[in-house]
Amino acid sequence: MNSDKNKRENRKALKIFIPIIFAAAVIGGVIGAFSATGTAEQIAKTAGSVLAEAMFQTAPYAVIFTVVLGIAMGFAYYRSAVRTFKACETETDEDAQYAVYIKADEKLSKGMMIIGLTEILSLIFFSAMIAYINRYTDKYITIYIVTLAIFVIGCFIRIKLNQLCVDFAKIMNPQKKGSVYDLRFQKKWEDSCDEMEKLVIYKASSKASIACAIFFFILMLCSFFFNYGPLPAVSVGIIWLITAAAYYREAIRLGKDKINL
Repeated sequence: MNSDKNKRENRKALKIFIPIIFAAAVIGGVIGAFSATGTAEQIAKTAGSVLAEAMFQTAPYAVIFTVVLGIAMGFAYYRSAVRTFKACETETDEDAQYAVYIKADEKLSKGMMIIGLTEILSLIFFSAMIAYINRYTDKYITIYIVTLAIFVIGCFIRIKLNQLCVDFAKIMNPQKKGSVYDLRFQKKWEDSCDEMEKLVIYKASSKASIACAIFFFILMLCSFFFNYGPLPAVSVGIIWLITAAAYYREAIRLGKDKINL
């Protein structure tokens, strides 16, 4: 019975899977053939030069913008979450009180998400500045020093803001444990989550692995045009591998512990 069901499901999935693989092979072949021409090489060199110069000119301002934006929006969401949660005290109806609590929790989560994403963006742009450090120190030393100072100060402010968000999350959920200054914070926090929250975490991890896979293939295909070598795709591939390995290992551990997900 199960065998017949599996066959039917596989046949149904193959009707979509095979055309996708065929289309990907055709697209890859066209890209590979085009990349071997002189036109593709010239376009790649021109595009590479334009992108490199654009990154050089905008990186300092992008660092400053992402640092300031992340801190401002993160703090705004944190304050909004605090105000919303305090509104629970005025609610007498349990359903309404729960709705307000969910709203406050969502605002806090969005604030922490913005802090994390803008931190990564600022690191990306700052890494570009490091790559062009000789040009900055020769011609734009003032903007380099200002950007460096804002980046470092921003790191400390984000840490403090993360601590405020985590501490408030523990007020909203007294069972939560962990300090952002603890090197084992992630493990302690996850251990204090209930089964549903753990399910959300591991589903999110699975989505992150899929995103790494998509980005890996994009970088691999773009290497035909921009000729930047294997390092970008390999770097993302390593992250993809580590993410997937951690996900599978934790899934096996949870299965052994018989946690009902």
